[in-house]
Amino acid sequence: MEIELELMDKFNLEHIYIEYLHKTKISIEQINYLTFLFNENIKLKCFHGDYIEYNDLISNIENKEFITNSIFSFCSKILKKSIEDWNSLTRIEIIKIINMLKGNIPATENQLKLLTNKKIKIEKDLIRQKDVYIALKTQSKFNIKINETPIEVTKDYEYGIQERDLCENRQMYYIKFFDLMMLDYDHKDIGKIKKCLDRFPGIYRIYETFNGYHVFMTDKRFHYSNKNTINLMKVLECDEYYRKFIKKYGFKIRLSKKLNREEDYIFRFIEIYYSCESLYSDSDGTSQSYINTLLKSELLKEDLELLDLLKLKEKYLLLRANCS
Repeated sequence: MEIELELMDKFNLEHIYIEYLHKTKISIEQINYLTFLFNENIKLKCFHGDYIEYNDLISNIENKEFITNSIFSFCSKILKKSIEDWNSLTRIEIIKIINMLKGNIPATENQLKLLTNKKIKIEKDLIRQKDVYIALKTQSKFNIKINETPIEVTKDYEYGIQERDLCENRQMYYIKFFDLMMLDYDHKDIGKIKKCLDRFPGIYRIYETFNGYHVFMTDKRFHYSNKNTINLMKVLECDEYYRKFIKKYGFKIRLSKKLNREEDYIFRFIEIYYSCESLYSDSDGTSQSYINTLLKSELLKEDLELLDLLKLKEKYLLLRANCS
């Protein structure tokens, strides 16, 4: 029998789940898989940098205690914290180490075929699995390396944690939307922003941020990967950096405060703006107030599902504030 939970109950449960990931002991299956990947990295000489001493490891490859202690030393260097036993690792941390070790292993034949099909060249003798992933993800000139741990994913949004040095414990909580378009403006000239919004009719909810404004269109859906979405964002003079960013990662919003600034708020609601310049010209004698009334009552209506997503953003922000 399915039990429907109230929204805040759901958020409380998700918070408990997040804490579970951080605190719950790792499983024996995860330990075995990490150990296997660590040994594979040794045999295939996949390590680089100052993380390990090859000679000692290779000569002690059959010594389980030595290898286990080497894993703890390796994890300590990667995670930048003391790892003395398996209980020192959280579930999120061991997933990070496993993904790193797995990415070091040489690419398979099928993965190499993908590179050939995409006509991508890598000037390396050893092509690793993560090299394939990076090559396929960075064909454009714009490249950002982001490590994310999704917590909840639906057809409309993703909520999770991104590794980021500027946030507490190097954890930036985020929410990203797939077709709730957000425009990012890194300046405080609200009048100029509204003139840009007037180029395309719609209902816009405006939020103030530390450096500028976030603007959400709430009456129409635009998928982040659609070329027309990017073109519209350019017409509306959305920040160029953000336009390039969302093409890969969706309409992503930070929910955690940055450590390098005094943020009284991450974002706060300012107003609802009804764009109308492209529907009416000033020459017809119609007053701005009448146009806005007409838009509110007849021509434009907010998408209730998009509004629910915006409420979701604010609920998650409240949850993060209560947990900090």
